[in-house]
Amino acid sequence: LFGALLDFTKHRRSVGVGTAALIVLIHAVQVGTMQPTWFPMMILQALAGFLYYVESLAAYAYLPDMARVVGEVTMTKCTYDLVLSSIQSHTPLVQAQFTTIRFGIQVAFLVVIIASSVFLGWDNGGSDDVKLAQYSQGINALWVGAAFVRAWNMYPQVPAARQLLENERLWRAGFRQVGRTTRMIYRDYRRSLWIYLWAVIFSEAAASGMSTVSVIFLGESIGLTSSQIGIF
Repeated sequence: LFGALLDFTKHRRSVGVGTAALIVLIHAVQVGTMQPTWFPMMILQALAGFLYYVESLAAYAYLPDMARVVGEVTMTKCTYDLVLSSIQSHTPLVQAQFTTIRFGIQVAFLVVIIASSVFLGWDNGGSDDVKLAQYSQGINALWVGAAFVRAWNMYPQVPAARQLLENERLWRAGFRQVGRTTRMIYRDYRRSLWIYLWAVIFSEAAASGMSTVSVIFLGESIGLTSSQIGIF
């Protein structure tokens, strides 16, 4: 449904800005996470996860137009995970560089939080974990908010990428497009992209589940503190 809204209407940028604002708002509210507020914060976190995918759809919807303007090689430097075929011999190196930068920033954030927990003395578990979570969430909200403002100021308002058929409803157009794309991938790329699609589906689910379960296991079963879990 959201994919159809992005493709068949002129509200692509509005959807992106709106979901970005909601994500930042949720992150800001979650600074108040503590034991009495765990259940509503859990609901907000689930909503934030859904909004993240909508936000990604809105941002990715600009990529085909950008590729047509700047060329596929230039786009490869910024969209390593969307490239379906090698464009030039140096492409894997460029992709590796982008991957290093992407995960390097995540590691840097983790290092800042761990160092802060040690420096501020929030490394004894219990209420210290709550303080550290609130502190990291505050930094996260400020950083994400600044990044979203910068990014969406650079994205233009664009017309609809596709037109609805006569008397066709928006939600039906979205499902029709998904079905058409799925059939095309199965028909033309059965031994390559079709297999890759299923591999991504299962690997993403496994990685998300592992990160969630591992934190609970390390904290509840082994008894590691928040900084020890971060180092682990």
